[in-house]
Amino acid sequence: MSENKNKIQVEWPPKGTFTIAQLQTLNPKVINITLRFKLKKAIEDGLVVAIGKNASKMGRPTLVLTQSKPSKQLLASAKASGVMLDQAYEKQLDSTVVAEFRKAKSAPKCKSAPKKKVEEQTYVDAPATETVTVS
Repeated sequence: MSENKNKIQVEWPPKGTFTIAQLQTLNPKVINITLRFKLKKAIEDGLVVAIGKNASKMGRPTLVLTQSKPSKQLLASAKASGVMLDQAYEKQLDSTVVAEFRKAKSAPKCKSAPKKKVEEQTYVDAPATETVTVS
């Protein structure tokens, strides 16, 4: 076994959520499989927590991670940005917290033109045509 394997230090992202792709950009010298092994070990040790998945239009959903135990505000910001939270964290997060976070995050909306009221239209059936039988 190589002495170098145990000396590899993984640089974790600062506070907040991150994905494996972001972890790879922070650690370009570490091989992908080694980085994933270190991540798995960190999850088992409780240093990193998987809170959910990013749903993309194509391909597999990407795992969303955070360091230590996530706060309600972190979970709310993750959910507002489109992360599908795991059931354990979904139950922990109250729906009112997400709504408040979205209100605080979004810019004031401009008033749009009033919608036109569509009048109900009724269609009259066309008169029945005569059928002619040929013998």
